[in-house]
Amino acid sequence: NSQSAAAAAQSSASAAQTTADTAQATANSAETQVTALASPGCKTNIALDESACPLDGPTAAAGYNLFPNCLNAPIMSFCEGDGECGTDNDLDNCVGGFDIYYKLD
Repeated sequence: NSQSAAAAAQSSASAAQTTADTAQATANSAETQVTALASPGCKTNIALDESACPLDGPTAAAGYNLFPNCLNAPIMSFCEGDGECGTDNDLDNCVGGFDIYYKLD
């Protein structure tokens, strides 16, 4: 009877370990994806149309000043181009003469 209980406990432990291993693999995959999205570097930067600029009004320039440059910006975010990564420092597409891009990938 003890051997049967031990075998059942071992089976439960093995199933729990398999579940834990699967969860760890999923977490590792998610971490890899997040790291790739956050990694800086020159990626595809799409210049915005003036009508698509995310900030406007009297405080826009102060807000754009806080945008990272396109080399250091995370993927899938706005950035301010100053000639790095193929951006145009004279684009001036958004209020205050800022050169705003969307870092795609």
